[in-house]
Amino acid sequence: MQKKSLLEKGFALGIILLFIGTSIIPSFAQNSEEKPSLPASRGNWLYVGGSGPGNYTRIQDAINDSNTGDTVYVYDDSSPYYENVVVHKSITLIGEDKISTEINGSYLDDSLDTVNVTGDHVAISGFSVTNNFGYYYQGAIKIIADYVTLSNCIICNNEWIGIYLVGASYCQIVDCELYENLVAIDLIRSRNNVIQNCFCLNNSDAITLFQSSDNNQIVNCTCNRNRFESIHIQQSSDNQITGCVCQNGYDGISLAYAPNTRMRNNTMMNNYANFGIGSSSVSDFYCDIDTSNTINGKPIYYIIEQNSLLFDETMEIGFLGLVSCQNISVKNCDFTNNFEGMLVAGTSNSFIENCSFGNNDGHGMYIISSLDNTVKNCTFRNSFWDGIFLYDSSGNTVENCSCYGSLAGVNLYYCTNNTIRGQMVKQCTVGISFDSSSNNLLKDNEMVNSGLKVTGSSPAEYINDVDTSNTVNGKPVYYCINETNRTIPFDAGEVILITCNHCMVSNLNLSDASVGIKLAYSSTNTIANNILSTNSVVAIDLDGSDNDDNIIKDNIIQENNYGIDVDSSFNNVIQGNMLSDNGLGISFDSSRGNTIVGNTVQGGYYGIYFDHSSLNTLTDNSIHNTSIFGLYLLSSSENGLKTNEMINCSLMVYGNSLAEYINDVDTSNTVNGKPVYYYIHQTDIITPQDAGEVILIDSSRCTIKNLDLNKGTIGITLAYSSNNMIMGNTLKSQSMIAIDLGHVGNTDNTVQGNVIQDSGYGIDIEFSEDNTIKKNKIVSNGYGILLYNAFNTTIRRNTISKNNYGISAIEAPGSKIRWNNIYWNYLYGLHTETCSVTARWNWWGSAKGPNVHGNGNGDRLSAIKNGYITYIPWLCLPVLFTGRIQSIIPNGNQKNFVDSLFKTHGKTYVEIHHITSDEMAIYGMKNVRIDTERAIPPKAAMEQNFHTQFLCSKI
Repeated sequence: MQKKSLLEKGFALGIILLFIGTSIIPSFAQNSEEKPSLPASRGNWLYVGGSGPGNYTRIQDAINDSNTGDTVYVYDDSSPYYENVVVHKSITLIGEDKISTEINGSYLDDSLDTVNVTGDHVAISGFSVTNNFGYYYQGAIKIIADYVTLSNCIICNNEWIGIYLVGASYCQIVDCELYENLVAIDLIRSRNNVIQNCFCLNNSDAITLFQSSDNNQIVNCTCNRNRFESIHIQQSSDNQITGCVCQNGYDGISLAYAPNTRMRNNTMMNNYANFGIGSSSVSDFYCDIDTSNTINGKPIYYIIEQNSLLFDETMEIGFLGLVSCQNISVKNCDFTNNFEGMLVAGTSNSFIENCSFGNNDGHGMYIISSLDNTVKNCTFRNSFWDGIFLYDSSGNTVENCSCYGSLAGVNLYYCTNNTIRGQMVKQCTVGISFDSSSNNLLKDNEMVNSGLKVTGSSPAEYINDVDTSNTVNGKPVYYCINETNRTIPFDAGEVILITCNHCMVSNLNLSDASVGIKLAYSSTNTIANNILSTNSVVAIDLDGSDNDDNIIKDNIIQENNYGIDVDSSFNNVIQGNMLSDNGLGISFDSSRGNTIVGNTVQGGYYGIYFDHSSLNTLTDNSIHNTSIFGLYLLSSSENGLKTNEMINCSLMVYGNSLAEYINDVDTSNTVNGKPVYYYIHQTDIITPQDAGEVILIDSSRCTIKNLDLNKGTIGITLAYSSNNMIMGNTLKSQSMIAIDLGHVGNTDNTVQGNVIQDSGYGIDIEFSEDNTIKKNKIVSNGYGILLYNAFNTTIRRNTISKNNYGISAIEAPGSKIRWNNIYWNYLYGLHTETCSVTARWNWWGSAKGPNVHGNGNGDRLSAIKNGYITYIPWLCLPVLFTGRIQSIIPNGNQKNFVDSLFKTHGKTYVEIHHITSDEMAIYGMKNVRIDTERAIPPKAAMEQNFHTQFLCSKI
């Protein structure tokens, strides 16, 4: 399994209001008889928003009535215009004043762009285009046509793209100002366009070109204080950047797979990474970048096919790139605040000495496809990825350098026959990394609080010359190849066994490094009685494959990223180890026949994890207080679990077919001292009252009733099960899910009368249909109820309160939500994506109804990605008799109370798009799409990609 630091990136939930449409005054009229003093055009003039007769009310109506060559002139008198404007004809569209003539997208369906240009030979000028809150890459102005000119506009406060060109050619974007957009200007598959004299301020990205956006020109643009990219070109060629200023942002100009880019007279200053260029092919580095480009006043030297040049301290150098060069000398120079401090691509026989590299956002030095170069006596500090990164390079020497504060000090990827000698590596996650790299020499390297990491896909890729002159925390590295019956000495700082057999690794202290012990293609070895702590990658790693019949026993393993990781290996015994406070205790990926017995896993995030691993045996293990799960069987079958103890955590299971759920889990396994009931192919059973966790697989007509399930991972799980009853249970403090129907084939189940509290998800239903949730009290969870690809779910008479999300329905058509008390949920009472939900007759915490664009002060509603909510009528007072809540109305008044709630004084007709009502005191006024935010991934997708989402990203 690949590894990642378990300081995980959190989910950022954007809470963005999508304002709902007002009624639009019907438009009318033909061409006005009066025209302002404006330039003549070859066609007719049509006017919008003026005060005199003959003006259109809507811009779109004027466009629809126009002909090729006409001009539509828009006054600011009626601004803002809340419209989706589609320009499908070859016309000119002019706003009276770019500041005061506004097209506002805040009332639009979240799938719409504000202005969409589909016709060729269109000219647009003089507008502000603002507040498009679409759900995914909508544009304030989207152009999917050719020969379009957009000039003198202000584009601001749009959730996604300001100006978006998709498959557009020969367009001009001139004299525009773009503020506070996710991306100011974005080109996809667009060619031969000009972006000129534009000003981009406070966007996330300013100007980006992707996917074969070739032969474009970016001229005299200013990008200031943008949070990520100023100008970024990726997988696009033959573009020109001329006279641009990129300052005070994160990245200045970056080129990724962008051959033949031409740069002239550009200024980059005060960015964290002013300039960067990257690719895995030397041909992509052939770009025309001369010294007229400067970084903080210093010229860029980008040298191609030169030889016998000297760069030294007498020169001011903003960036140095060597492409296909020979015999270049670089001495006593400083390289800071770029993506890579220095680029060496396709270059040979060159010498870099006594240079300093600091605060580069990617690599201190990037060496690609280069031969026989020497890097000597250099210092690399605080590069994000690597001090030195060598890719596809051979015969190079890195000697007597110091690396501090990066993920890796020296990183070799697909490299052979290089020499790494005399490095000092400190404060790095990995000291020296070999990935699919062989026949390299490591000698006299000192790694402090880091170590050596080696990966490969065959035994040959692990063959390197690494002797004991290399040290980890002052102790030697033992890199053993093809050894048998060796006992590793007690002074080891790190142990790596490659194709070794019958070796003994025991009584060592291997701590504060990257990897403690690594086996690759090694069998029948013993790892026993070692102490391994605070290793940044993994304590004990059975990597690659064919690490079979090894014994790992009686080790103390604590505070590592991974404790024990076993990949593609068979018949190992892991016994009696004490694992505490590791990110993940024990992990198996594609491994079979292993025995895990008598281990203690305590604390950390994850206990014992199986991914596509079968026929393993887990016996007498104790798993305590892991914050996410105790045991997780992901697409793993035919495993045997007996007498395992889980305290304040429990078993989680997920598969892509019924067969992947078939495991032998008996009631000797316990959660908080109570048995786990793992039922397969059962019918008409009643779960005993002593259950600590219940899992039904392919079972029907079963009853899970009156259980107290607290402080686990998942309380109740159903997979491929139907017509079951879950009722009267109390489920609290489940780290993942209280009641999990997030598996295929759960139909016609009823969840009734349960108290569900303080869990990650209260009830999760996915890939299932016709389930009923009623009379439950669902409070203080992350999600009260999640529906994903769940059809025809009925949710009624529940109390759903104080959750982050009350109900979230994603691709869950036919959901009926009624007679519920949904109130005091922190983000949304109801959130929908890509489905229509009927949510009539609910109490939203206020007599004024749910909060929709500020109307009503109950729980907020959200509908994105063509989601719809029918929420009218609502109730003015809480629903009686939901779950175990007691009525707040005295008994003598209940009848009158109910009558007043349900009485309608006039005819009420409620549909998704059409609402009329004569009783406005009880019913809402609108029923349209509401608040928008970015999509939230369904839980099933997170589980199915657990190893990539939480535990991947090898350093």
